[in-house]
Amino acid sequence: TTQAKGQPNPEYHVIMEKGPDHHKEFTVEVVLEGKSLGKGAGPNKKKAEQKAARQALKKLGVLPANKENQMRRK
Repeated sequence: TTQAKGQPNPEYHVIMEKGPDHHKEFTVEVVLEGKSLGKGAGPNKKKAEQKAARQALKKLGVLPANKENQMRRK
């Protein structure tokens, strides 16, 4: 979405890792132009990034704010 609008790519930063090596949880923050747009946690960096991206898209108005609104539209 940001690329289509000619904006820079978002950056993903691991802000926390917790748990033992065999059962880690990662927390990732997505940042665009110095602003935090979302955070996500998951069992690996990819899942955490996906959750952070989903939160950022909701904040930008690209996705509905919650699933309940989606259900009502169908």
